[in-house]
Amino acid sequence: MSCSLLENVFENSLHYASPVHGGWGVLKIAQLIPESYFIFVSPSACGRHGALGARMEGRKNRVSYLFLTEQSIVSGDYEQMLLDALEELFSFLNRRGRRPKVMGVFVSCIDDLLGTDHEALREELEEKYPGVRFIDCHMNPTSTDTGG
Repeated sequence: MSCSLLENVFENSLHYASPVHGGWGVLKIAQLIPESYFIFVSPSACGRHGALGARMEGRKNRVSYLFLTEQSIVSGDYEQMLLDALEELFSFLNRRGRRPKVMGVFVSCIDDLLGTDHEALREELEEKYPGVRFIDCHMNPTSTDTGG
């Protein structure tokens, strides 16, 4: 796991929290940030574990999911889908008086292949939603370095 808010802090010590660690997956760890909300962007199979865990642990009110289909990945519409989803999500949260101070955009390993420019995306989002800090969060258990 990596988040831009904690840039380089966990560079060589924490990359992935396996589900076997008593429910302390990447999303639960990220949700320790006060007044934060997260959108998890991935194919449905990748987000299923986190969605079920959030539901079972009573944390589902601080996470939403944008599940990507094969068509959305191949068409290149991925970033626009994310922008549209965030607009809908902020509208929903604002109506309920729940605007977060930190919005984490969690992507899975598919993002490594898509090549999202997270810095440009973050700048665009922070301009569109003043007062909200956007952080990039990335889950890719296949890229961890075990040192072995």
